[in-house]
Amino acid sequence: MEHREHRHLRAHPRPPHAAAHYLEPFVREHLLYGLWPGGYFTTDSPDYLALMRRVVPLVRRECELGWEPITFARADRQEVQVERFGGEGRPLLFSLKNGGKESVSAVVTVDATAFGPHPIPLPGGEGAGEVVKELYAGQPLEVVAGPPLSCSLELAAGQVYVVAVGTGGGDR
Repeated sequence: MEHREHRHLRAHPRPPHAAAHYLEPFVREHLLYGLWPGGYFTTDSPDYLALMRRVVPLVRRECELGWEPITFARADRQEVQVERFGGEGRPLLFSLKNGGKESVSAVVTVDATAFGPHPIPLPGGEGAGEVVKELYAGQPLEVVAGPPLSCSLELAAGQVYVVAVGTGGGDR
């Protein structure tokens, strides 16, 4: 058998996409499933570093709580996807994505009783938790205490949001 010299692979000399691809919409998309943003792009741009300081703590929190396959939540708009992290005795986060091409106002309803012996502390109820809050922007949400627990929020087209319910979110 003929011996061939091994050649080392070289790193791609430039990212496969322009730098603009790696800005907020791309990075924020990682919040839907709690994925770490990263890849080919590196920079010391103050805007990019500020974005990472905003997103990475949220992804870390989602990873600590763990993604759950059954959300016990739904949105009243078909274009809004809901994912759950935590619950059942742990803090509770939901990530929401408006997959549509236009901004929408959506009502998200959570079956607070579905968490078995570890129900969600409802605002205003016995053992009430913190106010329900959208963590990316740090906005408190208006809540209708249940069960079921409902809150409404405006979702920009294509954007991902992280919502803390009960005592689940903490600050960003």
